[in-house]
Amino acid sequence: MPLDFTTISPHTWGLVFLIGAMVITFITQRLPVDVTGMGVLLVLLVGGYISPQEAFHGFSSPVVVVMVSTLFVVAALRATGVSDAMAKWIQRCAGASEPMVIAVVMIVSAILSSCMNNTSAAALLMPAVAVLAHDTDIAPSRLFIPLAFAVTLGGTLTLIGSPPNIVAAELMRQRGLPAISFFDLTPYGVIGIVVGVLFMSLFGYSLLPIRKTQRRKKRITDLRSLYHFHDRLFSLRIPEGSPLDGKTLAELRFSVLVGGVVVTVIRAGRKLLSPRAPEKLFERDVLLVRGSPEKFAALRAAHGLEVQDLPTELVDYLVTSSEIVRFKIGDVHTGSQTIVLRDILRATGIVPLSVDRVSETGGWETVAPSWFLDAAVHSGDTVVGCISGRFSEDSPTMDVELQVIHSPQELLKQSLHIIRIEKAGWSGAPIHRLAHEAKLAILGRITAENQIDWLDVPSILPGGERGPVRLSADHVIRDGESYLVSGALLEAKRREALSTMELEAEAASEDIESEDVGIVELILTPRSDLIGRTLADLHFREKYDSQVLALWRDGKPLLSLSSQLPL
Repeated sequence: MPLDFTTISPHTWGLVFLIGAMVITFITQRLPVDVTGMGVLLVLLVGGYISPQEAFHGFSSPVVVVMVSTLFVVAALRATGVSDAMAKWIQRCAGASEPMVIAVVMIVSAILSSCMNNTSAAALLMPAVAVLAHDTDIAPSRLFIPLAFAVTLGGTLTLIGSPPNIVAAELMRQRGLPAISFFDLTPYGVIGIVVGVLFMSLFGYSLLPIRKTQRRKKRITDLRSLYHFHDRLFSLRIPEGSPLDGKTLAELRFSVLVGGVVVTVIRAGRKLLSPRAPEKLFERDVLLVRGSPEKFAALRAAHGLEVQDLPTELVDYLVTSSEIVRFKIGDVHTGSQTIVLRDILRATGIVPLSVDRVSETGGWETVAPSWFLDAAVHSGDTVVGCISGRFSEDSPTMDVELQVIHSPQELLKQSLHIIRIEKAGWSGAPIHRLAHEAKLAILGRITAENQIDWLDVPSILPGGERGPVRLSADHVIRDGESYLVSGALLEAKRREALSTMELEAEAASEDIESEDVGIVELILTPRSDLIGRTLADLHFREKYDSQVLALWRDGKPLLSLSSQLPL
């Protein structure tokens, strides 16, 4: 019998069109699914298709209650960092083997899906699996598809694992049939999961598509990889009995001397991210440092060298045996506009003791090459030295401006100190190796009579002639010897204390982030007031409560970051 459309009421046609529009909207997703659902419910209510009681009856359904409850569970797991920890755990268990990664992902997905709605389980695991795909360099498609299969299989383990289970159980209860208990489905679900995992990890993974994300997009979205944080991140441990115990980062001038910034302090298993300068350090602390391991290696090379004050007898010897002078370098008449300290000695007869650079905060800081007399100085630097027996103020290579010294004793104590070789492992090594590896500006050796054998400086014979050099760079170090070193005593004491730290294995870049502390990228606009200023000028750490880990310049990250570098 043919269908007579003329007998269908407009009211019924309205319902047909409403259902058709709902299906089309669900398929095209022009509107969010929840908006479509609530809109259709409102039209049914206003159109008289259902009563108000029927409209709200669905919200009391056990299915809705269970699904809403799982959303709370998912939010809690994300807020507490369980999803990120889960990705790390899966990677540790599975390693780099793709079949093993797929198997572990499926097992974890099935277990989670058994105790929550499978859609919620998939939503929870997708961020973790995305991180896992990036870290293992596996195409996301080869992990997301097994994830989808596993949450479906896991839904058969328990009554609440899948909405159809709950719907079926509710319908059976309403019709007086025996109720399904929580674990009635478990034996069948376990069989399905075992078969699914074995098939996918042994054979099925070869059928999975390889849909790689674009490399450029991947690098931009991962700042840790883009800026090579892992390459320049290392950890230091403060041993028991260290002189660093109770000292603050500001007191130690950590970033300057170690060549990096402390991004995390791990104390008794707790992480203190982005510590401030007044933060105190204690023994057994582990410091995650972003910076130059090479600079710390040079600092560590000085471990065991005892730093001493300049004794009064030696100060008196320097003042009485030779005149202490201070002069400012004017114009340098060389092609490079620089001159090395050795040339100053040859040209003027002045043994350089220390250098103050006007652009720095004060004191001598060794620059490459580390050998003191081979270090370069330039116009504007101030040199403190002593006359070695002959003096010439006129030099064809530079202009010299002598300055008045009111207290030479205090000047020497501020700019010089002594290191003593004692149980440092340097016995038998040449001086130039100690100076190079420990970045020490060695001036000479202290004799038993508290006199100085100047390094590479010819001796002056009674007749005024130049005699042989008493101490050369190849001199073999012996235990108990003491050497005169250029540099502020306080700075040397800080270096001595920092050298007690122990270098551990490379740190994980994930340890510099948490739920509250993360990595962001800031870009200076063309008209920014910050251009040309340094991080030190801006007091960036204190003003913005942020720590600069790296700078991007000329298409690549700067591996060595200085607070004096103009932006």
